[in-house]
Amino acid sequence: GNVVDLNVNIGGVETSGFDISAAYGFDMGKYGSMNLSMNGTLLDSFDVDPVGNAAYAYDCVGKYGNDCFTPTPEWRHRARASWVTPVDGLDLSATWRYIGSADLDTGVTNRVDSTLEEQNYIDLAGQWAAKDWVS
Repeated sequence: GNVVDLNVNIGGVETSGFDISAAYGFDMGKYGSMNLSMNGTLLDSFDVDPVGNAAYAYDCVGKYGNDCFTPTPEWRHRARASWVTPVDGLDLSATWRYIGSADLDTGVTNRVDSTLEEQNYIDLAGQWAAKDWVS
């Protein structure tokens, strides 16, 4: 037999879309201040070409599975609200993470995992800067 072992990565991924980012902060007088931010991605195309031949490329927006691998939802974001409290060194925040739905890339609809439904997560966090008197 004759084995041709090409040491070349011939596949590829091409993506396009929009990254959206916004931030705003404001003072709340004796109640401290608030910082708001949002980062999101609107995916227009996510083309996976495993063999370097456009005839075999897959459009993976909103899909996951054997060809598209990890879920690539059309929309995902993180929005955060941070309250800088009037208590010295105490900050509180909440983050909303949204991940849009994704369908199995084979098109099969009768499986339990044929669609990964959209997911919403709320993360709560607090931060307190310890002072010198804490040991």
